Amino acid sequence: YIKGPGRDALPAVQIEITIGITEMNHPTKHIICLLAVLLAGVVTSGLLAAEGPNLPDLDGRKVVVRVYKGVPQKSGETLEKTTVVIEGRTIKFDFEDVNDSAQIMICADDQIDEIVRRAVGIHMYQLAYEKGLEFYLPVSPAELDGREVVVRVYKNWQDDPCGFDEYAVRLKGRIVRFDFNDVNESAFVAVVGHDQEDDVAREAIANRICGWGYERRLQFSLPGRPPKEQDFWWSFADALGNPIPSAVVRVYLTDKEHHVLIGRWKADADGRLRLPFCLGTSRAEVRIGHGSRVSTSRLRFVVSNPEYGTGVVESSPFKKPDTIFAPVVRPGTEAYERCAWGVVIDSDNNRVSGVLVRCTGLVALGGNYINGIYNHKFAAPTDEDGRFRLYLPVAEDQEGIGTLIPPKTEYCVKIDPPTRLGLLPYSGKIPNGQETKITLEPAGYSRTFAFEDENGPITDSNQLRRIEITIQRPGKPNLWLNYEKWRDGGFFPVGRYEARCWAGRGYGFEPIEVAADSPKRLVFKLLRGRPYYGQVVDGITGEPMEGAFVIDVDGSCSQENLSMLTNKQWDALHDLPASTSGGSGDSRDVLRPVTNSYSFSMIARTKKEGWFEMTLPPKRDFSKIVIFDANRLTVITDRRECESEGDNSYKVPLTKLFPAATVVVEACADDPNDPNPPSVWPEWVIDERSNPPWVRDLLTNCQFDNFMDGIRKDFSVHLDKRCSFYVPAGLNLQLQLRPRYDESQQWSPLTIVESV
Repeated sequence: YIKGPGRDALPAVQIEITIGITEMNHPTKHIICLLAVLLAGVVTSGLLAAEGPNLPDLDGRKVVVRVYKGVPQKSGETLEKTTVVIEGRTIKFDFEDVNDSAQIMICADDQIDEIVRRAVGIHMYQLAYEKGLEFYLPVSPAELDGREVVVRVYKNWQDDPCGFDEYAVRLKGRIVRFDFNDVNESAFVAVVGHDQEDDVAREAIANRICGWGYERRLQFSLPGRPPKEQDFWWSFADALGNPIPSAVVRVYLTDKEHHVLIGRWKADADGRLRLPFCLGTSRAEVRIGHGSRVSTSRLRFVVSNPEYGTGVVESSPFKKPDTIFAPVVRPGTEAYERCAWGVVIDSDNNRVSGVLVRCTGLVALGGNYINGIYNHKFAAPTDEDGRFRLYLPVAEDQEGIGTLIPPKTEYCVKIDPPTRLGLLPYSGKIPNGQETKITLEPAGYSRTFAFEDENGPITDSNQLRRIEITIQRPGKPNLWLNYEKWRDGGFFPVGRYEARCWAGRGYGFEPIEVAADSPKRLVFKLLRGRPYYGQVVDGITGEPMEGAFVIDVDGSCSQENLSMLTNKQWDALHDLPASTSGGSGDSRDVLRPVTNSYSFSMIARTKKEGWFEMTLPPKRDFSKIVIFDANRLTVITDRRECESEGDNSYKVPLTKLFPAATVVVEACADDPNDPNPPSVWPEWVIDERSNPPWVRDLLTNCQFDNFMDGIRKDFSVHLDKRCSFYVPAGLNLQLQLRPRYDESQQWSPLTIVESV
């Protein structure tokens, strides 16, 4: 591929290949000449393949279009074929005799023009018609395959947010893979349309810009349709919607961990600015294990004006160019006095400059929580003296407040200082209308982290990136560290460190109590088997219950319930060993009626005094302890309610099992063959005054605001078959049936045909 000094391709360059042959006998000479010609052909074809053909010139060519005046691929529709002239690569649809209920379809098989047919490729494009509809014929994967995309790699964005290196990545179809040996995972990568040297790649990316925190094996697919030019206009206003004239706007590409500077522009007298790019919305994917989706970064606008000061806005990746409301207002106005303002210092009373004070929302008098406009993120930077001032933009129709924020409103603010400052994050509420002093605590001590499981040190990046660390500090907010925050180590405070890996069902590590003199390198070891123990008693008499069942549940319950078990099935369950796996050997068939109701791994039985103990594997994740027996109301206890013991064991709160009556129901539906039969939730209503004293204990164990805690009440009755559910036995109660989805639906009464 031959380029000139200006990096532009040189067209119509003559290439002369000279092959020199020494004197030799005739047959050998012919063989060498033949090899030389073949070699020249291979070299030439290799050069052409590396460059690839240019995009076909479609301007002025005709595309055959199917017009379905009805629903496509249904009988009785009206199908017409017509031709439309292509302008560039854009097809404009404007038919006089077609209404907006029609469908447009473009297929390669219909095309008469061979060049158009190749451009359409294997895809079939179907569009809902509307007058003036425009469709851009995307660059096909075949046209992109093998071409090079220029990628920006910001290796030192912390100290130089403008500096980047350019890497060339060869496309595989539409896919760009980021996999650089000399780049670590603290870098940031971006793809910018204006950087592209390949005409076809530039056509596909257009004026988009998108970026992600770098990870090995990160990849994304080039977008199909370029944005419209008119989409690049932005307007910049203050928090009340007034244009900020001649605002200086610095634009960053940012995510939770990175920010790189794209450029600096100045708006016009009306606060309008046309940027030479728009934000791409394509997600990327990390191709490790099952893969994970990664959203493109946001745009961060730092808007400055000498009269207003400086405000920071982060726009949603999916927000089209529109008005940006900066969190600033003009001095001397009533709104200016209702800002939140103050100074940020460290524990030594030094002013902290250059940090962002973010506002996540407002709490007005009465506790009404208010978000900002369009779910954008708003912040104010601290100046050289550590001072800040911000006013949260609020929508005009915000219920109970409007754009003028009332006095005595609290701003919810967060500060995430750069790691280099050695300060902890801050989160809290500050009042408006008065100066506030925010003190940032020192981050603590230098730490690095390592993790071990039953096989030794964990080195698999797929597992490591799923590990999160929580730092518990008495009397202070917990700190949460994801992979990006703990990966390279840093300064962290003393406290109780708990780590958890969310791979598969998830598993935990032994917690570490970290003091000032703890080792710099903290090694988390896989949790040992965790014993859970507790006692089960009769809910009426308080006597210990022997032989009750205890299982660990991962949170899922089916529509079936234990009231559906027969006496024979209960007898088989009672014959099981005291402790067994949920799916081992001969017990699998016996436990199937229980597994039809709950997903669990272990089952234990209570002993003579009602006590049970169940030791779970280190990597077993579950959310509930479920305790049950025949003709007893099932009790569900959240794992978080279990009391942690010093030896890594957990005590389950005392469980009371109350007697249950089984209600069997069958429905008389208007349409017994309805493919979507209705369903209802049965609920019992108990009058405490007309029942025995123990009903108070029963009601205490009923979590009416959470059907998956306490006594289980989440039975869903499908009105297409005979089914059953438990209700308390020995009490006067009323039974109500609540519609499962739509409370406006009316049901015929259910008739009780059998009760036990």
